[in-house]
Amino acid sequence: MTQQIWNEILDSERVVRYFQRRADQLRWRGQILTVLVIVAASGAATSLLASLPEALSAAILFLVACISAWLHFADYSGKAAAAKVFSIQYRAHADEWAELWYGEPTMADVTALRRKGQQIAVACDIPIDHKLNEKCAAEVYQVVPEQFAAA
Repeated sequence: MTQQIWNEILDSERVVRYFQRRADQLRWRGQILTVLVIVAASGAATSLLASLPEALSAAILFLVACISAWLHFADYSGKAAAAKVFSIQYRAHADEWAELWYGEPTMADVTALRRKGQQIAVACDIPIDHKLNEKCAAEVYQVVPEQFAAA
């Protein structure tokens, strides 16, 4: 049972780090696209487009319209906020696993915490960035054992 709890500690720490970084990533992506749209809609950009050949300026305007639509439907700010909420929920969940590690857990405690983690996961509708997930996992396997060894 100790190995099961340790695996859950590592996994919950990975998920906490993942959603913290995913929130930052989504917020940053939304801000970049918003700035691009604002710059493209500015008067300077409009006058620049007027000096370009008609086909090129039409293509650029179409691209800006596509970015605007993408920004609206991708809802980066909403997903970033949701990822932040998930990171907070998983932080509490990871702390509960740590308490179990230092306590005297029963199989019922382990089962209840696993069920709680599954309930949090079911609510998550944010696309997974596998590269970021792997990066967070590698970091957790390096950092978390050191944290628990120091305690």
